[in-house]
Amino acid sequence: MKREAGKLLARSGVPRAPDDDVLLVTCFRELREGLTDEGGGMERLSSVMSTAEAASVAHAIGVRGHFLRNDAGTPEDIVECLAGTAAKDNAEDLVKLKRYLEQKVSKRAGQAWKAFYAALHGLLPCARPW
Repeated sequence: MKREAGKLLARSGVPRAPDDDVLLVTCFRELREGLTDEGGGMERLSSVMSTAEAASVAHAIGVRGHFLRNDAGTPEDIVECLAGTAAKDNAEDLVKLKRYLEQKVSKRAGQAWKAFYAALHGLLPCARPW
């Protein structure tokens, strides 16, 4: 995923990949499998959560960061790009993504996970039941 995202970013004139692809890779895997790294079950998204989709989201994060703020992307970018992926196939997946962030991500240790959880506010306006 990282290599493919790097190729996409280079073609877009972005010199570097998002800083913390661990968050993105972990989230994609967990949302696809319906199982957290800690072994807890969760509701899977119905949206496609493939490696190619992860590379596409990493590309979007990198483009946003580079051209909007001249950085490699923020946790807010990750949340907003994940929301776009979730919503494209099924609007109900936004509710599932919000639940995942609230119930699973909020309990994780480490500054990157804390910042990722704090970025949840970017998802709130669009994550209501339809």
